[in-house]
Amino acid sequence: MTTAVDMLRRLARRSPVPLPVLLLVAVAPLLVGFDIGPARVCGEALEAVALPDGRELCTHGADPEPDSAGGPGDYTIAGASVAGDPVAADPVQCYDDGRSGTRVQVLYAHEAGTSDRSAELDADLRRWVGQVEWTVSASAAQTGGRRHVRFVTEAGSAGCQVSLPALRLPGGSLASFEATLSALADAGYVRNDRKYLLFADVDHGACGLATVPNDDRKAADNRANTIVGYARVDADCWTTGDRGYYSVAAHELIHTLGGVQASAPHATDARHCTDEYDVLCYADGPGVTTQQVCQDDDDTTTGDADRYNRLLDCGHDDYFHTSPGATSYLGRYWNTADSIFLSQQTSTGTGASGASRNVAADPQGRPVAWSGHLGSATIPLLPDAHGWESCDLPITVRIEEQIASSGGLTGLLGGGADTSVRRASVQ
Repeated sequence: MTTAVDMLRRLARRSPVPLPVLLLVAVAPLLVGFDIGPARVCGEALEAVALPDGRELCTHGADPEPDSAGGPGDYTIAGASVAGDPVAADPVQCYDDGRSGTRVQVLYAHEAGTSDRSAELDADLRRWVGQVEWTVSASAAQTGGRRHVRFVTEAGSAGCQVSLPALRLPGGSLASFEATLSALADAGYVRNDRKYLLFADVDHGACGLATVPNDDRKAADNRANTIVGYARVDADCWTTGDRGYYSVAAHELIHTLGGVQASAPHATDARHCTDEYDVLCYADGPGVTTQQVCQDDDDTTTGDADRYNRLLDCGHDDYFHTSPGATSYLGRYWNTADSIFLSQQTSTGTGASGASRNVAADPQGRPVAWSGHLGSATIPLLPDAHGWESCDLPITVRIEEQIASSGGLTGLLGGGADTSVRRASVQ
C-alpha cells in the first residue's frame, strides 16, 4: 500500500522544491483554525485577559476569598493555633526622582457611586505597602542579599513617601479582573515600565488577582521585565498582615514579577508552589497537595501564621534567590530576584519628582516659604493630580503664591495683597 509519506518522497525526488517545504504545504490545511492565540501564550492553566489596545496578559484567576477552605484566604484563628504578630512595615526606598525607570505604582480605587475612603485609609494603605517592602527585603536577607521594591514615590511632609493616587472608576470596573484592567488602561495606567498594585475598595469574593508573565527564560527581556503587570487586592484581604498572617499584596505583586513559573521544581499549574510555608504556596486546585518543608519552631504559630509563611520561596529554589548556584534551577531559569522592578541598593535619591530643581528666586528678593505637603522651597510645586506621573511632555503649571511681608507662614492661597505669580516648567 502506498502511504502519504511514500507519495511525498516520490514527489520530492521529482521536484526541485525541498522536502521540508513540501511537508509544510501538505500540513498547512490542517493548521487552519488552530489556536495559536493568547490561550497558547498563557499555557493551558492560565487565563488570557485582553487590554483595550489588544495586548494579551495572563492571569492565574482569583485566589480564594477569606475563610474558604484550602486557600491562602484561610485567615481564621481556627486555621492556626494562634495568630502571630503583625507583619512588619518597612519604609519604602527612595530612588532618583521617584518616577524614572521601572516602578511599582500603588493605586487606591473605588467605583462611581461608592465612597472614596482614601483619606481615612491613607495611613493604613501606606502601612500595607510597607509590609510588601518588608516581605521582599526580609526574604532577600535570607540568602545574604538585598532587594527593595522600586515604588513610585513623591515628596511628603516627612520626606519621601509612596505615591498613592485615588481613582474613581466607572461603575462595574471592579466586577471582574478584565473590567478592572480595562478601566485602569483607559485611565492611563498601562505603561510597560510599571507594575500596578491596586487596593480595590470592594469585596466581590476575590481575595486577590494578578497577571502572571508566562516566561521562564533567564533573560533580561523576559516578559516579567518588559510588559505591564497588574496586582489587585480586595478590601477583605487588605489586613491579613495586620492580623498576623502574611501580605496578600506581596503575594499578588510577586506574581506580576514572574513567580511562580510552571517549570519550577515545586510549581503548581496555577503558578503557586507546594513546599510550605511560603507566601505563594498553597493547595490551589483539586489533587494538589503541599509538604511542610519550612516551619518555625514556635508551636503556637502554625499554618498561615507560621513565620515562614510571611517570606518568599521556602528553600529558595522555585522563584526567589539573590545568588543562586549557576547549575541550580534559579541559576538557569527566571528568578524574580533578578526583576528590574526591584533594586539591590538602598535609597539613591530624594524619591521626589524633580526634587533636584529649586524653585526660582522671587524677582523682588522676598524670602519664599512654601507650605503644604510638598515641603520646602527646594521641592517644586507639582499638583498632586491623577495621571501626573504618566505625562511625558513638558508641562507648564501656573501657581499662585501668597507671600506674607512679615515673613510669616505662606500658603497657596492665590490673590490678596503682596501676591506674585510664578511659572514652573516640568521637564
